[in-house]
Amino acid sequence: MKRKIPLWDSFLELRIKLQRATITCNCLPTSTISDDNELREVIDENAKLFRKTLALLLAIENRRSNKRVHEDDNDEEELNEKNNFTETTEIFKKISKRLKYDEQAIDEQLNKTYECFIPERDAVIQKWFERTRGFTKQNKTNLVEQSPLVQIKEIMSLPDRLIKRTQTSRIDYDLICPPSSPNHSETSNNLTTKLNSELFDDGDFYHQLLREYIERKTSSITDPEQISKHWAQLRKLRNKLKKNLDTKASKDRKIRYNVHKKLINYMAPIDRCSFTDEAKTDLFSSLFGTNKLTTVDIKQTSPVNDIRII
Repeated sequence: MKRKIPLWDSFLELRIKLQRATITCNCLPTSTISDDNELREVIDENAKLFRKTLALLLAIENRRSNKRVHEDDNDEEELNEKNNFTETTEIFKKISKRLKYDEQAIDEQLNKTYECFIPERDAVIQKWFERTRGFTKQNKTNLVEQSPLVQIKEIMSLPDRLIKRTQTSRIDYDLICPPSSPNHSETSNNLTTKLNSELFDDGDFYHQLLREYIERKTSSITDPEQISKHWAQLRKLRNKLKKNLDTKASKDRKIRYNVHKKLINYMAPIDRCSFTDEAKTDLFSSLFGTNKLTTVDIKQTSPVNDIRII
């Protein structure tokens, strides 16, 4: 159990870091913007790269699952490892090439991978539920503790409700290239009150995970100084992830500027040159071709000597 908790904490930290990327993706241009050809080309190019990356990940997952099946089977140990490696490499190349250009094949592979993952997931959840049944806090209203698998089935029985919750905006997003036509002005200004099918916002679930993470980190510490330090670190992390967006700043309605940090240990420059003033004068006079005038020449050429008093 002690080994599983750090692994779970690492996944939570990864989820916290992904929150900023999720907010940035929600600020991307909507699909209604099709007049800008340059923007459309960039979107299509990134979509191709995304499909290519997803195809490689699915091919790697397929290869990993096949390798695990061969390791579990005792009869497969007698096979030649070199031939097995070449066969899996060829299969990997075929799958990645097929998935790279076929979106329907990607969907089929995702569904197939998910269906194969369900039995293993249910077995692990049920195993740890039975081990930790006596240590969890039971609710007073529920006399019989429900299994997590039953709770998951009840929640997933209404998928439309879950999808609508993820498509409801909970913060104000500063959209890139917001729609400027009058037909879309209301939808762009009221994203917080209406559903948007192009958003993914699971802020309530994210904050619940973050709250549990904070409580677990602070519950094992009894020293008040250590608790205050942990709270300060977590508050700093939340402030970094929480982005305050001003909806009125779009469409050049507000001047955007960045405040520079204060200068530290700022002082006058120190001249560390070993040249004397005469040496500097000789150097610059030789560089720019100016003649060095003596005091006698200055007196003879001075215009003051030509002034006559009448």
